[in-house]
Amino acid sequence: MKKAKSLIVVIVLILGLFGNVISVSAAQNYNTVLLSTSWKTIASSSTGFNCKVAVSSMTTGTINNIQAVNPDIRMLGRNGNVVWSENSSTPGLSTRVYNCGSDVYTIQIRVSNGSGTARAYRY
Repeated sequence: MKKAKSLIVVIVLILGLFGNVISVSAAQNYNTVLLSTSWKTIASSSTGFNCKVAVSSMTTGTINNIQAVNPDIRMLGRNGNVVWSENSSTPGLSTRVYNCGSDVYTIQIRVSNGSGTARAYRY
C-alpha cells in the first residue's frame, strides 16, 4: 500500500513537471518582418489579442552617432483606428513585452531610419 502511494506521488510529480515544460515552450509566433520607414504588420488577431505580446528587434543604423535604432510601435483596433502608439518604443537590439487588450487587433512596427528585422510572439 505504501509503495502504491509513493508511485502515485511520483507519477503526479512527473506529469506536473512535463505539463509545465509543455506550457512554457508553446509560445505562439507571429510575423518576422524587414523593418522600413513604412508601417509593417508584425502581429494580428481576428478576435483581439487580450494577452502579452513580445516584440524583438535587431536594427542597424545611427542616431546622433549612436549605433542603435529603436522602432516605433502602434496598435490598431478592429476598424484600423490607432488604439496606442509610442515612438522609439522597442529597444533596437532587445525585446519588449506589451500588454495588449482585447481591443487590439493589429500590431505594427517601423523605424525612422536604418534597417533590420523584428519578430513578435505571444508571451
